[in-house]
Amino acid sequence: MDMREIKRSVATLILTGGTLAGLATTVATASAASATPKTYSSSSAKVDAKAKTLAVRKTPSTKAGKVKTVKNRSTVTVMCWTQGTKVKGSTTWVRVKGGGYVPDTLVDRARPVSYCPPAKAKTKAKSTGPLAPRPAIVPVSATARRLPSNAVAFLAKTSKAAQVSQADWGVPASVVLAQGILESGYGQSALATKSNNYFGIKCSSVKSPYQVACHKYPTTECTSKGCHKTTATFRAYASPTGSFEDHGRFLALNSRYKTAFKYKSNADQFAKEIAKAGYATDPAYPGKLIKLMKDFDLYRYN
Repeated sequence: MDMREIKRSVATLILTGGTLAGLATTVATASAASATPKTYSSSSAKVDAKAKTLAVRKTPSTKAGKVKTVKNRSTVTVMCWTQGTKVKGSTTWVRVKGGGYVPDTLVDRARPVSYCPPAKAKTKAKSTGPLAPRPAIVPVSATARRLPSNAVAFLAKTSKAAQVSQADWGVPASVVLAQGILESGYGQSALATKSNNYFGIKCSSVKSPYQVACHKYPTTECTSKGCHKTTATFRAYASPTGSFEDHGRFLALNSRYKTAFKYKSNADQFAKEIAKAGYATDPAYPGKLIKLMKDFDLYRYN
């Protein structure tokens, strides 16, 4: 195993309280490139709704009137994204070709698209009354528009999984995305690329409802006497969603993280509380999470 792989594998120590958590998170953070972000003017997307059809709304709101309906599993063209009412834990909506909006959590986009420009209010020569107010649009920060390419790719692949986990288990999507970046090296670790394991969760005598197999990987483990190379068995998942769901389940069912769940609407404090409870031994760990959330505007996924 080369030095690069060792650096990635030590990230798995975080969940077990290993003494190299600080090193692992530092290595993962250092892997960020300063490349120009890549977004697209449009993207194909498959409708992924539980119902037979999905309503396309006039505005990004579940209360807005319908423009049309599209069949489940059909393909639509997504033009850009914006903010609206929360659906399945996310306030992100996308505008489809031909007009109208659908919740981003109900479509499976092939690639990231840019932020929708605010719509211009239509005026008439003769007005019979005041124009109806437009729904509030929360712009994404300038920093988030300049995401490095590895962050763009990571978020395109995992943001929906984080939102599903938040809806099911309550862990803020912004927190779990920041953790995933640190612990998997932007999704480039062997565990993530080969087994969809973004958090280094190992197999045990108790089988998770989300795991589909157990895979062996070389890793480095540390004790008070020092570190040594070994082989460990880690959980494998069918998709990133399984990994993010399992991570949320781990935190929600572990009583030592109970206090953190009092701050589900305060991502920064949630990050501090799981660190206090022993999630990582690195005293700088919550600060690293908060910096990632701010630098990449991960709060927009909550």
